[in-house]
Amino acid sequence: MTTTTAAADKNNDRPIRVAVRADPPRLTRHEWWVLAALVAFALVLTMVDLGSRSLWVDELHTAFVATARGRSLWDSSTYDDGNMLAYYAFMNLWVHLFGTSPVALRLPSALAGAVLVPVGYLLGRRSGGMRSGVAAALLLAVSPPLVVWAQQGRGYSIAVVGIGLTWLALVRARAVPSTSRLILFVVLRGSANRRHCR
Repeated sequence: MTTTTAAADKNNDRPIRVAVRADPPRLTRHEWWVLAALVAFALVLTMVDLGSRSLWVDELHTAFVATARGRSLWDSSTYDDGNMLAYYAFMNLWVHLFGTSPVALRLPSALAGAVLVPVGYLLGRRSGGMRSGVAAALLLAVSPPLVVWAQQGRGYSIAVVGIGLTWLALVRARAVPSTSRLILFVVLRGSANRRHCR
């Protein structure tokens, strides 16, 4: 979103218009309801039949690493340069709270698939208003690859949310530069370097 401000031209004292980037207005109550409906829709898509399929090889590896202890957890998490270290550390905590059933292993990714929708909405809204935000959110909610990976006990869906949040932080920092916004972007960008999911 841009606004224009008037400034005087030193050569001929005529007012000139200067475009100034600004944050979009806060979400209205109507937008909150629309966004809640979009998130609920995405959540339904990512949760459908979440536990109906047995775990496949990579998900079994997630379960194996997540249930490891001490040195075994460290060795298993870092065998490939630790490219999913944060995910495995989180899942280690998660499975001790909720178990290793297919639903429990896949639930974090399913929730991340729903969280991606408001991130997409906010990015779309910044570029073209509410309609663009709704279009972006809907595309993310129904995207077959995103839905498929949101139903896997792997870190891919969570990584996509991280990328979206990093992008949103960059857009906000460019729109209205501030130290806090720049620090947030740098932190998210730095963590994205370790959020590889091969």
